[in-house]
Amino acid sequence: MSEPLTVEPKTYPYQTIVRCRACRSLDLKSVLDLGALCVNAFPLPDEPDTSRVPLHLLLCPDCYFVQLEHTVEADSLFREFWYR
Repeated sequence: MSEPLTVEPKTYPYQTIVRCRACRSLDLKSVLDLGALCVNAFPLPDEPDTSRVPLHLLLCPDCYFVQLEHTVEADSLFREFWYR
């Protein structure tokens, strides 16, 4: 049985990978970190903030695959859309 890609419990709105999604290497390098962004909303300044998820790109030097470090659960993304 192969080792899991994630290490965080499902109680978070996202999971963090520790292995490359393509080749499963543990050697992932940070490429770009844009901080934590709202998951599925564009709140106005006077509105409460929504869940935020880190937007962090990683590079696998073994297979050169660029990937997001965090995986947001589909329900958090698609339950409600901000457009009408």
